[in-house]
Amino acid sequence: MSNAANKRMLYACSGAADVGQIADMTARKLAKDKFGSMSCLAGIGAGLPGFLDSAKESENLIIDGCPVSCGKKMFENHGLPFTEIILTQQGLVKGSTPPSQEVVNNMAEKIQSAVSAS
Repeated sequence: MSNAANKRMLYACSGAADVGQIADMTARKLAKDKFGSMSCLAGIGAGLPGFLDSAKESENLIIDGCPVSCGKKMFENHGLPFTEIILTQQGLVKGSTPPSQEVVNNMAEKIQSAVSAS
């Protein structure tokens, strides 16, 4: 396993939509379950050197709520490596998926399976 894989960083969309809230809650669950460590997507977007340097040396997992892909675009703008999971491509419907622990647990399981399979 590479150095980057040993240091998985989780970045979550925290947008105003329900799927943004679910993305954030899911990233927090994954961090609590030791699947990775959360980092600040806003720090990447702002171009803060400490966040950018850390992301250059990590396996970065972006959990975007919808196909607008704000997190992905931030990483692309800074030329950073990443893997993106979009929750609406995992069965959630933007504007129609109330956040719940059941939904979060389901998304966390799907993400773990998808990342482990790649």
